[in-house]
Amino acid sequence: MNDSLARAGGKAPRERWTAACGHVRMEAVLRAREKARLYLNGKHVGDVLIRGWESSWGFGDFHPNENFSDFAVFFGRWSLLMHASDDDESIPREIADELREAEYQMDSFKARLYMVEAGEWRDIGHVNIDGGMIEWKER
Repeated sequence: MNDSLARAGGKAPRERWTAACGHVRMEAVLRAREKARLYLNGKHVGDVLIRGWESSWGFGDFHPNENFSDFAVFFGRWSLLMHASDDDESIPREIADELREAEYQMDSFKARLYMVEAGEWRDIGHVNIDGGMIEWKER
């Protein structure tokens, strides 16, 4: 049994979310596997396959297009800094300062997701892209 099923008492997330939270979480379950388009500063920079939600964070697979090259250096820097101390529990102060600066730069982008199936826009307050993985927090 995988960790998520063990935490859910052996139930699949859909069953747990439906039983625990009713209709509100059911929407999140139904939206998993939905396709979206990521826009940064008004540019379509790639496509997202939504894998799920955890609390107020969404996560999925990111497939960049050529427009992402304008932003890739910022997310790449953030990713390198995040993984600079993977072996340590604490991040050295110098790296923490650089990481904070990288996050400020990333947060300065106007990020939006266009939910393809629903035909609706979502304003994003924070987005992290690490290779082919993406996570975001809506405003």
